[in-house]
Amino acid sequence: MVFIPSQHINHSVMNAILRNILLTALFNHLFLNLKNRDGFAA
Repeated sequence: MVFIPSQHINHSVMNAILRNILLTALFNHLFLNLKNRDGFAA
């Protein structure tokens, strides 16, 4: 019974970290695309 809460917390933390990484990667991808588009236009 003691392991279930800690496992649940670890799972939540892992989900939060993964979501953070995915959002950061998506943001960086969009930002680089915008920069490339500006550079290409100029």
